[in-house]
Amino acid sequence: MTAKTTPSDLRILAVKSVGRAGPFVILDLADAFRSLGADVQTFNLMPPGNRPLVQTDLLKRAVEALATFKPHFVFAYGANNHLTYTPPGAPRQNLFCALGVPNVSIFYDSPLHSTIFSRLEYGQRPELIHSFVWDRVLADDFARAGHSNVSYLPIATNTKIYRPVPDSPADLAAYSAEISFVGSYTYPREKALIPLAETGKLAVWGHDWRLATHPAIRAAVRRPVNNRTELVKVYRNSKININLTVEQGVSSLNMRVFDCAASGGFLISDYKTDFETLFGSGEYVTFADPAELPALCERYLADPISRAEIARDARRRVLTTHDYPTRARAILSTLADRGVLDPPHWFETTAPQ
Repeated sequence: MTAKTTPSDLRILAVKSVGRAGPFVILDLADAFRSLGADVQTFNLMPPGNRPLVQTDLLKRAVEALATFKPHFVFAYGANNHLTYTPPGAPRQNLFCALGVPNVSIFYDSPLHSTIFSRLEYGQRPELIHSFVWDRVLADDFARAGHSNVSYLPIATNTKIYRPVPDSPADLAAYSAEISFVGSYTYPREKALIPLAETGKLAVWGHDWRLATHPAIRAAVRRPVNNRTELVKVYRNSKININLTVEQGVSSLNMRVFDCAASGGFLISDYKTDFETLFGSGEYVTFADPAELPALCERYLADPISRAEIARDARRRVLTTHDYPTRARAILSTLADRGVLDPPHWFETTAPQ
């Protein structure tokens, strides 16, 4: 960055929508940019009351926010910042691109998903669109599909929320378990967890587990937990936390890996190649096949010292290299290298109407 565009000089507009994960990612990154000195404002796609606006009203609010705040760039989860409209006699346009505003998208889901991909096609100025994808393989696939300015950016964690602090006796009673799994229902996850559920030691937290059919799994199901207030209590009060990545995570590590480590919890995860580059030896335990889980769990349930040492080292790694300020600095560095933050800025040449 030039002296004129240091983080403390930047104005950044965070586009926030609804969802189970995306809104928290945007809020955490917004706080991280603020911690670096940037001025960050939030533009809510869903107004108070969660009643969707008609497209014309939404576009009007967006233009007003741009004209008032004049951000150096906007960022959002997935394609939420790709607000589109169709001018008379012209193809559909991306509002921010039409005004020359740099557009940053954070992908913790596949950018090649059909609904997201179709929305990303409406960029008449692709040089303004910058995509940060959490999976190396999908980032490469996305670039090969014709999208420019694609970068790999791993997931991070909010270390202010996910941290090991003492719990009350009531919390210990509510969230303690020998083995826990937190995540939404899928059939592959149910199948992988059945042997653990049959031991009677498993607690399952998350959405849609009413779809499970195996009696042992149904008996292990508790309920969904609040990401901001309860999830950390599950992680740090479970002797073993299990991670089963959804199919779209090819090489990458999901939120559970970083959040659990920051909480001080011990994790056993399915193997992904990113473990080798994002963590050091002795900082993680993985399996290649879910059939390995029963033996691994028995081994580590009987070895609290190893659990504590691995959890300690994993947490140290996350605190030093995998928090949101680290990711925010990486985003700004990439944008600076591409000249995005250099003057003249869009608001010096374009006046939103």
